[in-house]
Amino acid sequence: MTQENPSVSAKIIRITYFGEWAASLALLMMVALLAYIFYQLTTQTFEITDDIRNALELGAEFNGFSGFQTGAILAVQLTSLMLGMVMIFTIRRLFIGIRKIGVFVPQTARRLRIIGWVIIAMAPVSILSEFVVYALVQMWANSNLAAMQLSFDDTDVYAIVIGLVLVVVGHIMLEAIRIYDENGAFV
Repeated sequence: MTQENPSVSAKIIRITYFGEWAASLALLMMVALLAYIFYQLTTQTFEITDDIRNALELGAEFNGFSGFQTGAILAVQLTSLMLGMVMIFTIRRLFIGIRKIGVFVPQTARRLRIIGWVIIAMAPVSILSEFVVYALVQMWANSNLAAMQLSFDDTDVYAIVIGLVLVVVGHIMLEAIRIYDENGAFV
């Protein structure tokens, strides 16, 4: 059990415990997913190739990817998952920090800003990773780059806006802390 900050209300402490457990569970699920993917990659390369062939609607003449090619495709596709893991880990640290040291402290504001920037980064990373995966598949499966695909989804816009809101809230918190400290020193 962690030591609680007496300046944080009991309701916030309960919410931070729930948030910490939820973030821990999400991290555990992400690690399990990564372990499963790497297990599948090392033991069942042909099934993964079939899944990629079906997902990307490659023709029956396609004879499969090498282990390196399959690994490269999966590595590029997993970049968004890695960013998500960084975000969830930072969110977990945010909840623990709120409970231990308080809400209006510089560490909380910095963690909010980190979370915001990671959310903002997820949009272009997911767009570029889909583009690169499609290009690699076309190059390796068809030996040409005649077809390119770049997609932009409405969730990318939502991610950018929500990320910007968190970054701004983090900056506002830092400014509020600075003003509070100045007023405390003045009195």
